[in-house]
Amino acid sequence: MEQDFAFDMLRGQDIYLAPMCLLLLFFFLRTMKKRYAATSLEKYVFPAAGLRFLGAFVYTLVIAYYYGFGDSHNYYQGLIDMYKAVSDDNSMFLDIMTKERVEVTDKIYTYFFLLRSLARSGGNPP
Repeated sequence: MEQDFAFDMLRGQDIYLAPMCLLLLFFFLRTMKKRYAATSLEKYVFPAAGLRFLGAFVYTLVIAYYYGFGDSHNYYQGLIDMYKAVSDDNSMFLDIMTKERVEVTDKIYTYFFLLRSLARSGGNPP
């Protein structure tokens, strides 16, 4: 059976993508530090960024393990659903971009987990 939720957010490509992103952020921070070179703020650029990254990481852990879900998770799940739809059929991209509301009879409906789960529970989509 296919797993509906993307609880396994770490994938194989994260082994090389994460260091590349961190390296890119490091170069960005180094550029920012040069911009503040003549001010008293220069010494706070890296510590402030480190605290911001730590806060984002802790917030993610709290949302993932305490609440279980959240806007970030639903956004991520929606992106995965859209990726599956477009990778299966390129014409789905136009449907995703032009439809304001998805109906049960639309072929794109089967790709979106939130809509399927709401239909099963009898709830109304937002």
